[in-house]
Amino acid sequence: MSTCKSCGAEIVWCIGSKGGRMPVDANPNPGGNLTIVEDHANPTLPPRAMPVPPDAGVGTPRYKSHFATCPSADQHRRPKP
Repeated sequence: MSTCKSCGAEIVWCIGSKGGRMPVDANPNPGGNLTIVEDHANPTLPPRAMPVPPDAGVGTPRYKSHFATCPSADQHRRPKP
C-alpha cells in the first residue's frame, strides 16, 4: 500500500485494463466500478484493477480509481498525445 503524494490518501497501485499503472483507493467504496484481483500464483506482480458492471459482483468489494477521488488528480494525469 502507498500514500498519494498530493492528498495523503491510502492507495493501491494496480495494473489497469490497458496494462498501465493505476492508483486505486485502498478502501472499498460501494459506488466503485473496479474490483482488485490478486495473482496468487505470482504474488510479486501488482494486483489488477478490473472493471465490474454496476449489477455484478454482489458481495465483491468495489473500489474507485484514485483519479476519480483525488482533489489534485489533474496534476498527475499524463497529457494525451
